[in-house]
Amino acid sequence: KAHPNAPHNKPIQRNETLKINGPTFTCMGADTSRDRKFRVEGVSYWRQEHIGEEDMENGWRNLREYENKVDFVLTHCINATTTWFAFHMDIDEDCAKLEQIEAKVQYKMWLFGHYHKDMFVADNKACLYNEIGYLDESSDILFSLLPND
Repeated sequence: KAHPNAPHNKPIQRNETLKINGPTFTCMGADTSRDRKFRVEGVSYWRQEHIGEEDMENGWRNLREYENKVDFVLTHCINATTTWFAFHMDIDEDCAKLEQIEAKVQYKMWLFGHYHKDMFVADNKACLYNEIGYLDESSDILFSLLPND
């Protein structure tokens, strides 16, 4: 499912799984603002930011159609274990929920951007902020970063 925005720009709705020209993607959106105590609800912070139970149920329903196997997991934040070991940050409720994805979904690459860095944190996990990635199905490399000039 996509939002019916502009004709050439269709943002994917939360927690959808889809196939685009071959590769499969699951999009598990949302993350609670860590600095929400400094924000104003409804202006710069929204309760809907976090991953709710309905979001998780929809995500699992969609993933079952693909037998919990996708090429890419796309999220805003990353699972709790990676958050702690790669970024030394406190674990929030949303990162904890993503541990379920780590445990139950077979994936080739997990991409996320919450931490505002460009770096691989494992062979199959990359934080993207300024860099641009591309798919390369013509070689053994599924995903690469383009040089940022």
